[in-house]
Amino acid sequence: MRAVESLRKFLTDQRDCLVNNSLDTAMHTRATMYIPVVRRVRKKRRMDSETAADTRLLFQDEIKRAMFEIIDHLAIEIVGRFQHLKSVNDMFAFLQLSNLLEPTNDELMGHK
Repeated sequence: MRAVESLRKFLTDQRDCLVNNSLDTAMHTRATMYIPVVRRVRKKRRMDSETAADTRLLFQDEIKRAMFEIIDHLAIEIVGRFQHLKSVNDMFAFLQLSNLLEPTNDELMGHK
């Protein structure tokens, strides 16, 4: 369980660095392979009284936002899922092979 906690801590502590490095690598790869950035045009429904257009994020900012969202969601899922796994492990720890093979103190006392 310490490895899982270490992974969660790494993701939360290094998320800025992970996102920036990934984005730099992706942008460099895109530039070297001459891949154009094509944005999808979406129509947004507006109420009749709305007049201001939405300010659009830059391509890099959209990617960063998505990556931060994914890393945050992953960290939350890691905590939740492994808490459940730990509770199952606590309930059924007696079935672990090491517990089945090692004699308990009561068994040792009974053989005297």
